[in-house]
Amino acid sequence: MTTSKPFARSLSDARMQALRDALNEPSHWWRDLLGLWRPSGHQTLDDGLRLAIRNDYLNLYRRGQSVARVAFDASGRPTLSIHAKYVISDDERRLPKLSYARLVDSQLVHSGLPSRSYEGVASLRAWINVIDQHFTVPAGEKPLIDQLLGVPGNANVVDLEMALPAWGEVKSAPRMDLVTIEDVEGALTVVFGEVKTIDDGRIRCQAVEGQPKVVGQLEAYKTYLDQPGHCEAIAAAYRSTAERLVELNAMAAKVRGDLELGENIVRTARGEPLVIAREATLVVVRRGDFSEKHWTRHRDRLRDREKIKMVELDASDPMNLGRLV
Repeated sequence: MTTSKPFARSLSDARMQALRDALNEPSHWWRDLLGLWRPSGHQTLDDGLRLAIRNDYLNLYRRGQSVARVAFDASGRPTLSIHAKYVISDDERRLPKLSYARLVDSQLVHSGLPSRSYEGVASLRAWINVIDQHFTVPAGEKPLIDQLLGVPGNANVVDLEMALPAWGEVKSAPRMDLVTIEDVEGALTVVFGEVKTIDDGRIRCQAVEGQPKVVGQLEAYKTYLDQPGHCEAIAAAYRSTAERLVELNAMAAKVRGDLELGENIVRTARGEPLVIAREATLVVVRRGDFSEKHWTRHRDRLRDREKIKMVELDASDPMNLGRLV
């Protein structure tokens, strides 16, 4: 039997201090990243990034694509990695086995390819432009999630691209698209959301008795929560996430000006207890050119037979996932 790995979403005090020290270096890349971070509730527009706290490192995303990983070397100094496909030429992008490039001093270094100079926020914007031009499907699921995060009413999304750790006999990590902290009758409640477009085959019954694939995904989440200690670990993790987001946002304000965090994130950081919703919510994003009549059979199957908690909305709507808890 495999052992259960801890669910963690935080940065140690030493890591936070290293990031504060980097912020005080006038030309440090950390300042550039912070300047482009847009918390939930704010649109990313032409060059904004989303930030997610992991277990002692950070991921930054552009319209759902992982742009950068901020980790720490053996001495505790922050390090930056970015996938090579975002920083190399069109011809080089065809090469096999591309992996991550590392920023060393002012050079991006990748095995087997020439190094490239890092020129501050201009380099970040160039990489973001490559993502927008070559790796983003405008009507795809990931850009729609980013659009949802830009809605002021969704400002309390505290995590995205969430992977539950392996546990027991489960070796692969069930994933959820986003995690939000909702006020449910005065109780701050962590709610997991899985986002699918209305025409996604994974939310459709394939045959009369066939179960939509998303059902198994949501059941895996519930099974994880049913194990002793898991809800408590998630609550502790997102309490720490909220605390660090408040600190990171204060750092970012020194570079790009103040952008408010969601009220429930701030309340959590101040010490209010967290409840964990025991079932995830399916968020179905409508498309204007898709037949609602054709969708009805699948929606009724999910709600009535599979008992899935589900909301339907446009990508410009607040999710209000707490209303189904």
